[in-house]
Amino acid sequence: MLPTLVIHVSLMHLALAASNIQHPSPDDGHTRPNISFKYFVEAVTSLLGGDGATPSPLGYLQGKIGKPQEFDYIVVGGGAAGTVISYRLAEVGYDVALIEAGEYHEYSKPAFGSVPGLGAVFAGASALTQFNWTDWELYAETRDSTGGRMIHIPQGKGIGGSSSLNYMLYGIPPWSFFDKWADMVQDESYRSDNFQQFYARSATATNRTHSAGLSVWNDTRVFDNTDGPIQLSYTNFISPWTHWLKRGLDATGFRRPVDTEPSSLPFYLQPQLTVRPDDASKSTASEFILKAKLTNLARLRVFTSTEVTKIFFEKSKATGVYVTSSGNESLLKATREVILSAGAVKSPHLLMVSGIGPEDILREHNITTISSLRGVGQNLQDHVYFGVSYPVAVETADASVTNIEGFNKSLRRYEASANGILSSNGLELLAFEKLPPKYRHFSAQTDAHLSEIGRDWPEVEYISANGYIGSYQSDLFQSFNGTNHATILATLSAPTSRGNITIQAADMSQPPIISPNWLESKADQEVAIALFRRARDIFLSPVLRSIRLGVESWPGPDVQTDQQILDTVRRSFFTSGHLAGTCRMGQRGDEAAVVDNAARVLGVQGLRVVDASSLPILPPGHPIATMYAFAEKIADSIIREQIGIT
Repeated sequence: MLPTLVIHVSLMHLALAASNIQHPSPDDGHTRPNISFKYFVEAVTSLLGGDGATPSPLGYLQGKIGKPQEFDYIVVGGGAAGTVISYRLAEVGYDVALIEAGEYHEYSKPAFGSVPGLGAVFAGASALTQFNWTDWELYAETRDSTGGRMIHIPQGKGIGGSSSLNYMLYGIPPWSFFDKWADMVQDESYRSDNFQQFYARSATATNRTHSAGLSVWNDTRVFDNTDGPIQLSYTNFISPWTHWLKRGLDATGFRRPVDTEPSSLPFYLQPQLTVRPDDASKSTASEFILKAKLTNLARLRVFTSTEVTKIFFEKSKATGVYVTSSGNESLLKATREVILSAGAVKSPHLLMVSGIGPEDILREHNITTISSLRGVGQNLQDHVYFGVSYPVAVETADASVTNIEGFNKSLRRYEASANGILSSNGLELLAFEKLPPKYRHFSAQTDAHLSEIGRDWPEVEYISANGYIGSYQSDLFQSFNGTNHATILATLSAPTSRGNITIQAADMSQPPIISPNWLESKADQEVAIALFRRARDIFLSPVLRSIRLGVESWPGPDVQTDQQILDTVRRSFFTSGHLAGTCRMGQRGDEAAVVDNAARVLGVQGLRVVDASSLPILPPGHPIATMYAFAEKIADSIIREQIGIT
């Protein structure tokens, strides 16, 4: 837990600084926030978490560049996929190098690396939500049709990757998602019955019945495992707003899922979280590295603060990577394979600067083509969120976290008992459905798309958000006039818009150009309008009338027409950070495919991509569980290949 002295000092500085700095406009999506305010936030976070100048906690696992080194496998990226694959390969005796550009910040910055309720610091579209010790500080500029906004793209930097930044929501997609995946790549091993085993390998589920007052449902398909590094549990704290929203959902046709029909829509559930049950701290992909240290996994070396600049090829075989650390450059060699797990932005970026990608882009930057694959950087998919907020007559995070007195009280409670609002991620109830007939005024094109997804694949998702959201520039620094607010967040679960990622230089020195094309398709626009109306109607249900105080605070009662709703959504949505598909898996002969069914990059040898970029399609819900499972599956297939088992 946090040292009491650190808490008191941090709050003193927070109070003094807040009284002397001008607050940026929270709902202006067209301008970047005051950057000096960002530095103020960074100073406060440093106080909360320590100065980070502690010795490396990795001990003998710590890799050091400088001398020539050779490994069986080199894994690039220490996120959800990279940590799993590195651990599993080293566990069976291979020499493995895991290369991560960031630090082991769960140790060097313990507060924001471990407290569930402080995850909100990293959420939102503005520059206030990015910190260079945890994040790549990437932006996407939306098109004029979505307001011409600059939106922060959260991409984790450090051991744990984006699992250190996310909201800890752990869920398994519906069966139809796996059927779609298997059909797209013509591989039966991706069907639900065959794939489910890999979820259990990474995770240990605990306190299955503890629900802090909400009924819960446990997915009986998995979780008999007791030694998975990732800890799953339910929050110790449920906000009054979440209890009220459950009643509202009950009154509007939602129900709790049952074991015999786990994905029978519509339903709601209290989600499992990647949170340790003993102290209510975040459980991230760094658990695999901690386990490696505790079990003396001598075959693994972890290179932190080390960035891969290019893949090294001998003819068409990947045999190493060029790296840089503290100004020193080196070549690390791989005798078997290089595995990219750098995420949906960095993996295609690294492929392109290394000579794998669309030939016209490589030619434009004078990059020698190793493998011409037009799908690299294409097929970018993401979930976007937007919401409806009302002032309410119950206490929310607006009173408990975003003012000095409430924050101090909440920190004391968390430090003393691992309980209270900071032990919760703030998103305590999820609901899924196909939109009811009342809202389905869709074009034939949209109807056709929605008819193609499975019966158990939701069209939309709702999330209880315990506070004011507004235009979601920054979760902690919204303008809510000192009143308690509650929000229903909404997202499209089967988006059709597709974006792309490309390079603006021949090396990794410049960030890539990210064009997600959010809400560009007509189907997404029509569903977003209907979804907004449905979320608003849930809030206006008679059950919730008794806690509403006054009129809608965001976006306001004047927003009524389809065009007004669409304009509002465009200027206020934010990314979930669920970017996927940019090195998509496909069958050999598929011109848009980048990797095959075993995640091997097409046209070369000794190179795989194993992360969210490999997914051919984005699953509904929250993908972190599937990332762990996918990495377990590929690790298993690599090991089987090496010992001759198919």
